[in-house]
Amino acid sequence: MKSTKAEISTIFKYLEDYGYLVKSFGDKRPGRKATKGWVDIIVLNKRRFICIEVKTDDTKDKLRTNQKIMAEYLSSISTFTNNFHYYQIRNIKEAINLRSQILTGKL
Repeated sequence: MKSTKAEISTIFKYLEDYGYLVKSFGDKRPGRKATKGWVDIIVLNKRRFICIEVKTDDTKDKLRTNQKIMAEYLSSISTFTNNFHYYQIRNIKEAINLRSQILTGKL
């Protein structure tokens, strides 16, 4: 069974129970043009800022040009600080693994 972005987003919502703020930008509702190229999910608290791009196992779901540019910028920033992270994940298993790393502080 293939993972959907909505299912993966739900996995990260669980972090709200531990004091994290979780915001999802991975939808196609009108008015979201300002977020074009931005990541699908951000997870943050007072010490960490985590950007997550979800590209499901579906082979048609690939990074667009504006997303590649954003990924390059965000990856570059993450090399300079321990409190900012950028990840690309493809399925529920990777989402659960990343969520566990966030909760245990093993990023």
